[in-house]
Parts: sequence; structure tokens; C-alpha cells
Amino acid sequence: MAGLTNLASSGQDKVGGVERKQGSVEADGHTKSGKNGRYLDDSEKANLNRDLDNINDKVSKLKPQDLKSHKESADWLHTNASRITDQNGGAEIYARIYKHADGFSIGKLVTSYHTGTVFATDMQTSISFNMFGSQAADWHTPQGKITNTF
Repeated sequence: MAGLTNLASSGQDKVGGVERKQGSVEADGHTKSGKNGRYLDDSEKANLNRDLDNINDKVSKLKPQDLKSHKESADWLHTNASRITDQNGGAEIYARIYKHADGFSIGKLVTSYHTGTVFATDMQTSISFNMFGSQAADWHTPQGKITNTF
């Protein structure tokens, strides 16, 4: 699956396995590419908001029956949403994937307007466009991957 990982018992994704890489408590503010993390300027924010509005409109029209697994949901995000990061100064975006009785759905795509992180307070706003789902996974850029499954 393109851009898909699950929690691992070994390797970088294991608990405590991140060390000084991006996302760890000890990270120095640099992304894996070596660029300093930064906040977007006002022009970049406006462009990103436009692109997020467009993709969230598409996400809101997906029905749980359209997505059969969290992996299929992540692939949809990788195909349709990863480019938003590339086109908007490297800003990270995040979405929750929800499980429903009849399939899966994708929550609202959100950002913190930063190139190195999406803050937990912003992650909380990735709500489902469909009723009665339970969170099944987290997805984020820049790699377009699932970081947690529930």
C-alpha cells in the first residue's frame, strides 16, 4: 500500500524508537529532509485553506460504503491529499480515519500551518463527516502514512 505503515513492535515506529527524528520529544525542529520547520506566511495559509476546503468538500461526499478498510482510506488520502503538502510550502496535514458498520470514512483534513508538525489541539478537530463512526487510524503528511491504528 502506498504510504502506509502501522504501529510496529520494532524499528522507528516502535514506542521509544523515534529517538531524535522528527516527532520525538527531543527533536530539534528539523524535518527529516533537513529543512527547518516553520510556520506558513499569510499568503501560504490562504492557499492552503483553499486547497483544504476543496479536498474536505470531496471527503464530505464520500460514503462509508466507498472505503472498505483503513488501508483503502489511507490510499485515497495519499492519492488525493498528499499533493496539498507539496503545493503549499510543505505544511503538514492530518486526518482521522473512522470505522463504521458499513465501511470507513475520512475525517476533516486539518493543519497547524507548520512544516514540521500538526498539534494535538488541531488533530482533535478532524471530525467525521458521517455519524456513528469510531476512530480506526491516524493519517498525516509528509509521508502520507498511517501512524496509529485503534
